[in-house]
Amino acid sequence: MKKIILASLLLASGMVQAAVVEQQVSITKMNTFVFDKPYSTLLFGENAKVKEPIPLIGNKGFLLKVKPEQKEDFQLIVELKNGETIEFTIYPTESNTGFTYRRNRAGIYAEPEGQRARPSDKWCVDTIRDALLHRTPAGFIDGGKPQFAQVGDTKLLPIKRFTNDLYELLIFEMRSDTPKEIQPRDFWYDGVEAIQIEGDIVSPDHRPIIFILRGIEDHG
Repeated sequence: MKKIILASLLLASGMVQAAVVEQQVSITKMNTFVFDKPYSTLLFGENAKVKEPIPLIGNKGFLLKVKPEQKEDFQLIVELKNGETIEFTIYPTESNTGFTYRRNRAGIYAEPEGQRARPSDKWCVDTIRDALLHRTPAGFIDGGKPQFAQVGDTKLLPIKRFTNDLYELLIFEMRSDTPKEIQPRDFWYDGVEAIQIEGDIVSPDHRPIIFILRGIEDHG
């Protein structure tokens, strides 16, 4: 598994100095971990039975699916890029709802100052997460494909559109002839509620997917 290392040796050596957090997770649903700073490495205890974590924007979090056979608690250490570490004791449950951990009230999506009244963060996260996992978000229907769009020299090629009475989720493949770093705020405009990008670089060899959740009333 990428970026997954057994934590037992590090813990035994005393090399890891970490804040300790007790966290429940579901073994039936996807769980979300969100940090206020990017992480570099995930260190799982040797008894952990988990699937490959799915990174969120800029490695500021990940989605975690714990396998159903995981019955006992296990350790998880998250190393942040600034050198901080967080040690989790993970307690599996059979909850029908995934759990979310947020460090220091960290958010997943860029929110400009003066953001208007908007749906809850949890609803935005769940909606985009469903699409990320190739599911139709709850309460949405298939809306075909969005229109082609372009921001500067970055082209947004239509992939999928989901819609309900108030919101639409637009999914594009990003392309650019010029390699460059990208962030959600680069594609924010009035009426957008949430953005997630599967990567932080677009180039001829890197074509990340972007998810844009916006209000229909703002765009007709």
